[in-house]
Amino acid sequence: MSIITFIAPNIKSHEYEWFASRIGEKFNSGPTARSVRAYEAVQVIAQAMKKCPWPVCASDLKEALTDTEFETLIGKIFLDEYGDVVRPIYEVVIENGEFHNRGELTAD
Repeated sequence: MSIITFIAPNIKSHEYEWFASRIGEKFNSGPTARSVRAYEAVQVIAQAMKKCPWPVCASDLKEALTDTEFETLIGKIFLDEYGDVVRPIYEVVIENGEFHNRGELTAD
């Protein structure tokens, strides 16, 4: 069986490992897709705000959000002109109860 997901199994980045350990310390379990996406949303907004003049106004923030590629704990993303997230997606195969990344899917 396979699934399509935006979070690759076995992420090895230092930032993700730090995040997973902090979640584990606080909640005695690993991060969920929702906790990862919530953290990622805060990262994106913070990075966009850093590009804006102070005080931040909505139009500057919108421009920064749709004009920047963001580095997040699960990889690079950007927002298109409609505000939709564009990110890698992966096919993951479940074999013997374990998740294995079959690879990144492309539009080709």
